[in-house]
Amino acid sequence: MPTKQSDTAVSDTLARPRLKQLIADWRQTYDLIIFDSSDLLTNPSAQIIATLCDATLLSVNIGKTTKESLAHAKTTLTDVQATILGCVAVKQ
Repeated sequence: MPTKQSDTAVSDTLARPRLKQLIADWRQTYDLIIFDSSDLLTNPSAQIIATLCDATLLSVNIGKTTKESLAHAKTTLTDVQATILGCVAVKQ
């Protein structure tokens, strides 16, 4: 998704049946499909992507991500019924 689009435009695109069909088609061809989305707490499209995936990994920036932000991200994913597979800690 181009990053210059508004959140509404991106969310509308992600919610379209065509994207769901594309993902279904890709599942027939590929063993693994990975979506790398933007920050879950600041970008609503990340929540939509999480609902389209089989599982979600949270990426946590060591020394930057707070416990509160991580708890909020977990709650956000739970609220949209996303499956949380685990967490990846990264240091930038």
